[in-house]
Amino acid sequence: MIAHHVSTEADAVGRGYEFGRALAGAIRKTIAAYERIFAATRGVGGAELEEIGRRVGARTEEVAPELVAEIVAIATGAGVSPDRLMAINARTEILAGLGRPECSVIGVRAHRSDVGTLLAQNWDWHPDLAESLVFWVVHSEDGSSYATLTEAGILAKIGVNGHGLGVALNILGSSRDGGVEGTPIHLLLRLILAGCDGVEAVEGLLATHSTSASSAVSIAGAGPDGDFAGSFEVSPAGSVRIDDDGGLLLHTNHFLRPLAEGEDIYLRDWPDSTVRLEELRDRLRPRPRITVNDVKDALRSHRAGAIAVCCHDEANRSYPDRQGTLASVLIHPAERSIAIAAGPPCRTPYGDPIRLS
Repeated sequence: MIAHHVSTEADAVGRGYEFGRALAGAIRKTIAAYERIFAATRGVGGAELEEIGRRVGARTEEVAPELVAEIVAIATGAGVSPDRLMAINARTEILAGLGRPECSVIGVRAHRSDVGTLLAQNWDWHPDLAESLVFWVVHSEDGSSYATLTEAGILAKIGVNGHGLGVALNILGSSRDGGVEGTPIHLLLRLILAGCDGVEAVEGLLATHSTSASSAVSIAGAGPDGDFAGSFEVSPAGSVRIDDDGGLLLHTNHFLRPLAEGEDIYLRDWPDSTVRLEELRDRLRPRPRITVNDVKDALRSHRAGAIAVCCHDEANRSYPDRQGTLASVLIHPAERSIAIAAGPPCRTPYGDPIRLS
């Protein structure tokens, strides 16, 4: 069961406080899970984690002070430490490539699809976060809206906005990752969902922010100039845009373009990422027209074993390496809708599409 919360408050502080009050239990679970993961991977906790949160807050205050105000308000509503919650919003930066790679993304443009432009993803992550998932719909004072599937207390992850822009995410790993001097990836996702209407807007936003961690931010939509799909591979070396290939966009957890600086550590250490990408290519590239069922079948694939596209490695003896598919998502940007399977899609049905009003 994924929690569902709708925000209609007129300002970020009111929105954050009410979210924190309503989701206090889930937010505490998010913090507790990450405290254990950070301790197991980085040996970070207690006062050191609080200090990291203060540094993240100071850095974010320079580029997006409204996000700091909202995170503080969420923490106040939930009765938790604002500094710890700020640190949790920089979870990708704290892990800095030590977390196990996760997630498989599929984008299909309208001319290759039976339902119009589509963006889909399996969200694979540590099973301790399964009870923290929340589907959050935000209607802001300027009339814009967005919906995101995220962990309670983290401002955004996968989602769609009122402009018809869908957003998905794969973690990447570069040998240059580390520190919290850049804008946290999950806060960039929030800025994209809250303010971007297409490829150029996303590219422009990413160009104005530096990052200290690596990820692939994939987008798809149906703008005034036609439909689009693409990925932005973000790292401390900058952002590289990758457009769809013949109407098909696929991404797992390694860089598809050579890094300008540093080494791709997931490509080096986790060969499952290339296996999953080849599986998606084998299934979808030969099809001149790709159906929703084709996409669902690809996301249900177990061909690579426990850490396949549909992931089942929750019982791994290594605590920080445990992962499973926590949810599977189908986004129809033109309809401003998301359909969610609240678990691995091999055994969990997708719910009815939830549309932004």
